[in-house]
Amino acid sequence: MDNIMTFPTLKRGDNGKEVKKLQTELNKVGAMLAPDGDFGPATRRGVLFAQDVAGHELTGIAKPLLWSWLLAAPKPYEKLHTNGVAFITREETGGLQYYDMVTRWPQLSRSFERYYHWCGV
Repeated sequence: MDNIMTFPTLKRGDNGKEVKKLQTELNKVGAMLAPDGDFGPATRRGVLFAQDVAGHELTGIAKPLLWSWLLAAPKPYEKLHTNGVAFITREETGGLQYYDMVTRWPQLSRSFERYYHWCGV
């Protein structure tokens, strides 16, 4: 439990190395982000997506609990860096928002209705 306190709380408008690390961790669970170090709308959507998958409160803010969950997630494929997988899937699917709406969840569940409400879609 002590390690949870060492993770930064990040929100929209933040930037830097910690945001880039968050983006990489979000990519492990399917966020399909470009790890640019800027916490903008795409990163917020990725955080909301991860919070929903993890069963956490949907806030769009990366708190220590989410960090712990993300760091425990397995890498998608050891021989290809997480951001490489995210790049390929982003290019192939049109990004997380499009993928969720058209491919993954064509008939949205209640939890994803909340997710899209938070995203402003």
